[in-house]
Amino acid sequence: ILVAAVDGDQLILTRGEGGGMKPGQKYRVFNPGKEIVHPRTGKVLGVQEVPVAEVVITSVVPEMSYARIVSKSADVRAGAICRPLNSDTGTSQPQAVEPPKYPKL
Repeated sequence: ILVAAVDGDQLILTRGEGGGMKPGQKYRVFNPGKEIVHPRTGKVLGVQEVPVAEVVITSVVPEMSYARIVSKSADVRAGAICRPLNSDTGTSQPQAVEPPKYPKL
């Protein structure tokens, strides 16, 4: 889920009711940071994620959601990534990752 737009403490997210969004859900927001580069190949592996805010969904329409910032440590930028918060622990839910199907360098 990405932040499509920022207006003060209100965000518009790129997923709506068709994507399972519901008012009251909480998310942690991560701004993109510097690129992670493989030390041998120079290939860009990804981008660091810098946690900057926590938000709660306030309303949902078919193609997008509206969220309110409840806490922040830095400004949220359009393009930031939102990950669901585990309501029991307050941590972002990890995403399942398959091991690579190729030998590691």
